[in-house]
Amino acid sequence: MRQSVVVRVFGPVIMQGTKKNWGKLLLCSLLAICLSSCKHMDTTAILTNKDTAAASSLTSPVSCSVFMFTNESHQYGLEEIFSNLLIKEIVYDGRLEVTSTQSLPEEHSSIEGLPLAERLSPPERLSPDLRIRGKILAYERSPVSYGECYINKYRLSMKVEIIILNCSNEVMEKKTFEDYMDFIPISSPLTAKGFVPREEDEVIQELCQRICCQAVSWMLLCNCSQTAAEVTENTEK
Repeated sequence: MRQSVVVRVFGPVIMQGTKKNWGKLLLCSLLAICLSSCKHMDTTAILTNKDTAAASSLTSPVSCSVFMFTNESHQYGLEEIFSNLLIKEIVYDGRLEVTSTQSLPEEHSSIEGLPLAERLSPPERLSPDLRIRGKILAYERSPVSYGECYINKYRLSMKVEIIILNCSNEVMEKKTFEDYMDFIPISSPLTAKGFVPREEDEVIQELCQRICCQAVSWMLLCNCSQTAAEVTENTEK
């Protein structure tokens, strides 16, 4: 309906106008189209540049250095086991780059037979973005099921504190992880009924591995939140 009205109003004018008026009208129409296209292209370019900067910041690799955990529990060697498994979990995940391991013994610094140094980032990156520290707060083995003369089942529980620091050694995040696992010892009469017994060392490895998985997920979440905040701040500037 609107188109027919325009034709009805301007049709006679165009038909009755001179060639000079027709040329002016055509020139004005072309200029209006060009100005509209240029404005649209400039806006699109600005939005694209902002989106590219944000995506680049979110996907840029973040380096971290893992320090040997301290052990405040009574279980000897637990700090080496946990520190080594945490490094392995970070390397296998691949979203954080381990640039160095501080005070980690050589015999506990290998992944599937390869020296850990071969799986790390180039040595020229000496200043990591993040520093991971922590300590084993508690370790306990307690019986949870008894037989007539033997303990049928034990529970291993662990409490670990992990701290994330920035490149200036300022604390960014801190969290305590607690978890436990039950297992049947070899001496349990339940083994005669088909239950599979397990060694305590084997359960320690599995429990540490489970806590390390939780810790790496938390570290990635903290890093994404921090990166998103920085991108928002830079975009607003």
